[in-house]
Amino acid sequence: MKAVDIIDKVFGENNIKTAVAHEDLAYATYVYDYNYGNYEKSLAHSNISVRIVNKLLDPDHLLHASTSRLRALILEELAFDETSSRKKERLLREGEIIEVL
Repeated sequence: MKAVDIIDKVFGENNIKTAVAHEDLAYATYVYDYNYGNYEKSLAHSNISVRIVNKLLDPDHLLHASTSRLRALILEELAFDETSSRKKERLLREGEIIEVL
């Protein structure tokens, strides 16, 4: 995670390059931790990426679709591993809403 920290410092927290770095790290940690069901790191990086993209780009920009779809994928995986039906439903609903947008 040192690389994304350097990118944050060089480009700042609200920069497209920073958003892409967090999206890449979100996907990499998602894939790496897939067998373990540990998606908290990937969700955290995905949330940062989505926040930056929402702040800087028009809603119809392609990067919105990419960052949002990854976040929805992570939320769905978290829901599948969740034992609480209430939390599972909330995660799936949130992931579904993202996919519709």
